[in-house]
This record gives sequence, C-alpha cells and structure tokens, in this order.
Amino acid sequence: MTNSDSDSDSEDEELRLYNEHVAKSGGFDVPDIIPKGSFFGGLIRRVDLSNRRNYEDVDVCAKFAIKHYNHLPENYEKKLKLVKVVKATSAGFSHFYVTLKARDFRGFVSVYETELFYTRFDNERSVQLFRPKRKKSGAGQTRQEDQVK
Repeated sequence: MTNSDSDSDSEDEELRLYNEHVAKSGGFDVPDIIPKGSFFGGLIRRVDLSNRRNYEDVDVCAKFAIKHYNHLPENYEKKLKLVKVVKATSAGFSHFYVTLKARDFRGFVSVYETELFYTRFDNERSVQLFRPKRKKSGAGQTRQEDQVK
C-alpha cells in the first residue's frame, strides 16, 4: 500500500464517520472535525456562539422558531418561552440547526431542535422543523414520534 492509498483510506474513514454523525442526529450533533478532502462549504459545522455576530444570528433564529411554534393553532394554549440557545450548527450561511431550551406554559424547561433558513441581509426566515430533542433509544436509534412540525 502506498502512502497516497493510506491517505485516501484515512480521508474516506473521516468522511464516513462525519456522515454517520450527521445522519444519526439530522444535522444537530456533528463532530468538530472537517474531513480531509471534503468540500468545506458543503459541510454542516458547529457555529461558534462565542462570536457575537454568530450568536446574534442564532438568537434571531431561536426566537423566530419559538414565535412560529407559538402561533400554530394547535399550540395556542401551550406557549413556549426561550430560555437559552444550547448550541447550533450550520450548513452554509443561511441554513441553521439550533438546539435550545424553552419553558412551557406549566413552567417546565425542555430541550428542542429547530431547523430553519435565515438570511441576515434581507431578514428572510423560514422554519423547516421544530420538535422536542430526539432521545436516544436502544442501540443509537432515535424516536421519530417526537417530531413536531
């Protein structure tokens, strides 16, 4: 095996592991690695929330997702209030996966996941998904019945 074959195998393994994390979490939980040989712009990666501008964008997304949830007719009496953003990932500049904590109408705090599109320049926003954070069950499986759109 030549050195280039070894490098190629290593790149393939990193990309496989990265894709496995993305598939299992739906994009919400991804590793901090950037697989060698991959196209950086096509990856879902963690958002650095210690950067003020990044945090502001994610905060706008989280507040909009809560507002979207609260305005759905079936949630009229089950309002949520944002407690804090836990973490966020992003695919490109406008596709966000945000994990947040919110307090419900009874005072209980739960963790939710929301996927949305947000463009800072024209302030367009669109919620694709809002659900309680999926819980692991069994051998790494997640429960699909937790999904709320």
